Parts: sequence; structure tokens; C-alpha cells
Amino acid sequence: MTSVIAQNVVILRRKLSLNQAELGDMIGYSQPQIGRWERGSVPGTDALAKLAELANTSIDAFVTRPLDEAEAGGSRLPNVEELTEMLTNVQAEMPAGLTFADWPRVAAAALLTRLEQFAADRDNPGGVRPTQATLHAPAVPFRAPTRQSSPE
Repeated sequence: MTSVIAQNVVILRRKLSLNQAELGDMIGYSQPQIGRWERGSVPGTDALAKLAELANTSIDAFVTRPLDEAEAGGSRLPNVEELTEMLTNVQAEMPAGLTFADWPRVAAAALLTRLEQFAADRDNPGGVRPTQATLHAPAVPFRAPTRQSSPE
């Protein structure tokens, strides 16, 4: 029977789509050492701290309970498709009548809200989502900003 630590090293490495050598390079250990950990050898405290950080969990949790493959490496960033969807939604929510100079500030605030929602959904699936009312952009149909020509 393999230890919880060994299972977690394997789950974490697979979730991050890394081979043993790549994981070793990432945390400063050799491929053979990663292999030994996956077969049941116990990593030192420095290695455990690095592995737990990659798994986005505490050292205590990393050594005492199996990681859920869905939560391992939970600090992942949105992929291109998710970012594209977020930007499309932000564009759809931009208020009418924005000047060209206002658009980046308002778009950034709305995109930040979308990224916070992404993180909340990732960290707490099905749970209550924290909100920051000051960052929510109004849901108004988008009209592309136009450059206003200067009077000559």
C-alpha cells in the first residue's frame, strides 16, 4: 500500500501535466528523487513545503489526506478559452456612452470581477461566492468606444 504522501506526489505531478524530471526541476530535486517519493520514500520538510505550495494546500493536509485530483494545483490560471469568454462578457456589459479614454479603466474593473468569480468558482465549487459590489460593472449593452474627433 502506498502512503498518502506518495499518492499526493503522483496526483500533483499528473494534475500539473509534468513528468518526474520536470517536477524535480520545478522544485529543485532530481528525477530519481521524485521517483523514490512516488514509491513511498518520505521527502524532507523543504521538499514537502514546496510540494504543498504547488498543490495549493498546507503541509499538514499534504501529508495526512489524499488530494482530490480536481483540487491539486488549484492555483491554475484561466486558459485561453476561459479568458476569451470573460473578455466577451466584459465587452457585453460595458455601459453606453463611454469615451475612448474611459474604456480601459471600466473594462479592467469588469475583467477583475470576472477573474475573481473564476477564482471563487475554482476554490469553492457550488459554494457561496464572495462579492465586491464596488467592482461590478453595470449590465448595459456594449457600444464600441469611438474616438471623438477634435474640432478644427
